[in-house]
Amino acid sequence: MRLLGKLLVILSAQLAMTLPAKAWNGLRYSLDWGYMASVYQTYRYNYIAEEEFRVEQHGSSFFLNSNGLVKLFVGTTIGRHAELGMFSGYEGIRQDRRAVPLCLRAGWAFRGLNTDGPMCYAEGGAALHKDCATSGLGAAGLGWHCQLDHGCGLDFKVGVNVCGDHPPIKGVSKESLRKSDAIYSGISFTVGLCF
Repeated sequence: MRLLGKLLVILSAQLAMTLPAKAWNGLRYSLDWGYMASVYQTYRYNYIAEEEFRVEQHGSSFFLNSNGLVKLFVGTTIGRHAELGMFSGYEGIRQDRRAVPLCLRAGWAFRGLNTDGPMCYAEGGAALHKDCATSGLGAAGLGWHCQLDHGCGLDFKVGVNVCGDHPPIKGVSKESLRKSDAIYSGISFTVGLCF
């Protein structure tokens, strides 16, 4: 995870140094809100049972859990078609599990950022959980940009999301827990108001 973060910073700095100053057009803001359906999980648990023996569980399963999300994006436009920036917000991952994402997002508008048309995006970074644990978070998807006015537009996006987690195990104390890793995958539908 640390290596991924360092790599993203190095790549962003390299991109910033190689582009001419006139390619950076200005700031871009977006407020996204939407729905995420978590549909698949993989997990690996390792803990000491009350009878003093080690228990290891791992597997995967399909399920359906509905969650909401809200994100604030702040970035810059690069040329006419690309944007690069950071976002944070609040999103549900699974029932009773929430996270605050802190991620980089890169987007490409095929007809231009200020023109109606298709777009794609990729984002990745860290998910901060309320129990002070951190995990990886990533998403990629497609969308459609609708320009409302010269400085305002709507982005309708559909994406595939993946998020790691370290959930508590029911009936197992923190002292007995050795490992609790889970990865949730889902589909998100968001609407973003961008300026």
